Amino acid sequence: MFNGGEDTSFYKGLPIDLCPYSKPLKHGKLSEFHYGVMKMLEREQFTYDFLVTLDSDMLLIKPGFEEFIHKTMKNSLYMGVNFQTIDKGTEWIIGRRFLYKWKSKFQKYFQIEKPYGSFNPCQVFRHKYVQKFVEDAMTVPLLHEVGVSKLEALEEIIYASYAVKIKANPVSNPGSHALVLRRHSVEELDAYLRDDQVFFVHKVGMNYKDPDRVFIRNLIKNKNEKKEQVMNEDYLTHYPVSLRRKALSWCKDIYLKLFA
Repeated sequence: MFNGGEDTSFYKGLPIDLCPYSKPLKHGKLSEFHYGVMKMLEREQFTYDFLVTLDSDMLLIKPGFEEFIHKTMKNSLYMGVNFQTIDKGTEWIIGRRFLYKWKSKFQKYFQIEKPYGSFNPCQVFRHKYVQKFVEDAMTVPLLHEVGVSKLEALEEIIYASYAVKIKANPVSNPGSHALVLRRHSVEELDAYLRDDQVFFVHKVGMNYKDPDRVFIRNLIKNKNEKKEQVMNEDYLTHYPVSLRRKALSWCKDIYLKLFA
């Protein structure tokens, strides 16, 4: 476990391995989390096939994920959610802003024509990928550049782009539709349990008793769940992006383009 906060007591007494490179992390700056875990695995010579990125607002909803990744990643070292090329004109805000600094700041670390991206939750790395990343002489200066940059969420770009650099034959997670930035309706959750491509769901509540977690647990146990109770939760109300928010976003784009 990587402890990205300042509370060092919550895991005491639990049978877990604490990453020795743990340190407090800032919002939008999670790249050191991945690298710290990778360093621990390699330097302490853990035996493993895959490293899977877990967020606290993710939920494993069924067994079989190990078999799934062995099959899906049969010829690949990396799998990402919605793995994609970041092209000019992309609507993905993180990728759009990254392109402002791709050629001047980051391309030299990858030596590829275009950057690539994946949603951070459920990034999957084969052992060989981890070995290459930890041993690469460009990794430390790359992460320094990421750390000093004003750009956010670059963990959604540098690991996907590195997969292309090392010719890892990266693949997109077939269950990407269940791993998004919003929480899900009960109809969607019910469908995910029957979808043989879906094993993880994001986003879910972080409290054990949050309605979406309870609903999934009850479905698994074949209990009748009152959908109306879950549907009435505020988290299922998705408001359109306001003009004010859009304007602020584009102002930030201009700032980052000039000063990041």
